[in-house]
Amino acid sequence: MILNYKKFAFIAIAFLFLGCSNAIGDEPKIQKLPNVDSEQKLEAYLKFTKILGIIETYYVDDVNTTTLVDKALEGLLTNLDAHSSYMDKKSFEDLNVQTKGEFGGLGISVGMRDNILTVIAPLLDTPADKAGVKAGDIILKLNDQATLGMTIDEAVNIMRGKPRTSITLTIVRKGESKPIDIKITRDIIKIQSVFTKHIDGDILYIGVSSFDKKVVDGVKKALKDNPKTKGIILDLRNNPGGLLDQAVGLVDLFVNSGTIVSQKGKSSEENIVYEATSKGSNTTTPIVTLVNGGSASASEIVSGALQDFGRSIIVGEKTFGKGSVQIILPIDNTEEALRLTVARYYLPSGRTIQAEGVSPDIVVQPGEITKSDDNSAATEEGTGALNNKISTKLFEYLNKKGIPTHFVKMLDDNHMLHKKANVIPIEVIVRNIATGSLTKNLGIKDGTVLPFTLVEFDYKNDALGDPKLNDQHCLILNLVKNESELEYIRYMARKINDILKDYYANLGLTLVDFKLEFGKDSNDNIILIDELSPDNFRLWDSKSGEKMDKDRFRQGLGGLKVAYEEVLNRILSSKK
Repeated sequence: MILNYKKFAFIAIAFLFLGCSNAIGDEPKIQKLPNVDSEQKLEAYLKFTKILGIIETYYVDDVNTTTLVDKALEGLLTNLDAHSSYMDKKSFEDLNVQTKGEFGGLGISVGMRDNILTVIAPLLDTPADKAGVKAGDIILKLNDQATLGMTIDEAVNIMRGKPRTSITLTIVRKGESKPIDIKITRDIIKIQSVFTKHIDGDILYIGVSSFDKKVVDGVKKALKDNPKTKGIILDLRNNPGGLLDQAVGLVDLFVNSGTIVSQKGKSSEENIVYEATSKGSNTTTPIVTLVNGGSASASEIVSGALQDFGRSIIVGEKTFGKGSVQIILPIDNTEEALRLTVARYYLPSGRTIQAEGVSPDIVVQPGEITKSDDNSAATEEGTGALNNKISTKLFEYLNKKGIPTHFVKMLDDNHMLHKKANVIPIEVIVRNIATGSLTKNLGIKDGTVLPFTLVEFDYKNDALGDPKLNDQHCLILNLVKNESELEYIRYMARKINDILKDYYANLGLTLVDFKLEFGKDSNDNIILIDELSPDNFRLWDSKSGEKMDKDRFRQGLGGLKVAYEEVLNRILSSKK
């Protein structure tokens, strides 16, 4: 595409002269043009140059016309959309550094979401990934420089630097009550774009971390080396995109006809359709494609096209939503350029990706594996596996009762798979009978049945000693969004108490008190997390009053493991 920049420059210079005349009180005589659109354009140009003239005349500091026009162009391009920008000489030079493919940086892909600098994804095994940066993090500051109003190019320039130098990112993360500072040491970024492994022998896992020029060849080789593969897992999570031809080529490996993707713009030159070919296509092996909020651009083209063709089941979370086309347009013979959005991508069904993303067929939230640890003082008698089994049974029971939890399944005696959740830093204590700190602090007789279920809050903060909280404290510290969330947590705690009191009563156990933790899943829903075991539950035998919980360790009673085994045996024998 070629723009007539000389014509544009002539118009701008002519209108600048008129604008300066207006600034000193002379009203130019402008002949009306017959075309309304042309007249409106002329009025807009005059308005712009008039303001330039006023600024030059009255602004407190001296500013020249070139500086003003450059600043105006920056604002103009930035406000068109999140991906267009004006590049001065330095920015254009920096862009050329980016495209060399090896540089000192963080290994992080960023974009603008609602005009806020947002992490699309950290690249696998890069400094940003190892430091704990996550997809969806909002970058508030780069070192001490606020990112508000900063362009993507400006942000990238700050983040890039010499290897072994450091930068601190201040980020806002969903579910965290306060901004987080993450210090990252820059390094040379080298990316392995395709990596494979086998799952259960005949399932081929193909991870694609970014779409560089080696992706199609890498996947072709993997398919050729594994001709007896019965299924493919294509992992595009945290893949921020890359080369369009590689995305098209990857889809083409699995379909033999039809439109893979099309791009449409104002200029006919930008209206392009990319069609599948039948040569060498694998159209029979089942595919599951994994995506998340860090899957963007080329990743969305691949996952969306495979979904539209009915060629793959898409599993995970909704993708980022970056589906527009940018080109770099040098300005005449200058050392400046425009990055301009000229088209949008459309999937085979005609739907757009831009700001919409690809919705998975099966929504699966991020998961983590926790291990029941036998190494702490409280579990030195080997109760970790018992805790894991007890927690599993209780989570399964609460799930059946409609309580939303993070639990997915027990993997083995010491490991549990659960949905990833952002912890709400409030420990919820539910009391039915007075004992422990309640009797010590308030002088209530040990064993007194309380007239109602007491729900208390502690602040999960080791440095402060986990102090007690009231509702106002929770709001002041931003531990929850509002009073409604706090009331929901209190309601859920009482509901869980009612369910488990009845459950334990049928096992001949009295639920004295217990601690709960809550978090938020990827959809911002409050769910029950952590563990449900005698480590954080006080349980007394209903007949003898014998302690069947961690108090046996605290009070030196002994027989901790035997007590936990008895609790588990009663649970396993229950018909509930």
